[in-house]
Amino acid sequence: MEKRLFTVREIHLLVDELLRAIEYTSEEHVDDTDQKFQAGENEKLTLTVTEAAELIGVCKPTMYELVRSNSFRSLKVGKKILISNKSFTDWIRNGGIDAAETGKR
Repeated sequence: MEKRLFTVREIHLLVDELLRAIEYTSEEHVDDTDQKFQAGENEKLTLTVTEAAELIGVCKPTMYELVRSNSFRSLKVGKKILISNKSFTDWIRNGGIDAAETGKR
């Protein structure tokens, strides 16, 4: 097997595809309200810590604390933390309540 280096863009595409597969297989049911919040073809499946912090109006250190609390799905790729857009949106929709507490994870 030949070793290959991946570009950052290739890694992001791979991570997005994996998150999409995880989220698709973990869906028990989808109702009309959930369809409005699902990622469209051109919508990003992941957010950076900076993007997520800007969305909810908090500083980056606070966002890093939220990531460490495992309130929503995230993963580390190299030095970069990527947050699942769907999981983050669900967390916001639940009023900042951890998905594990609501039994939806």
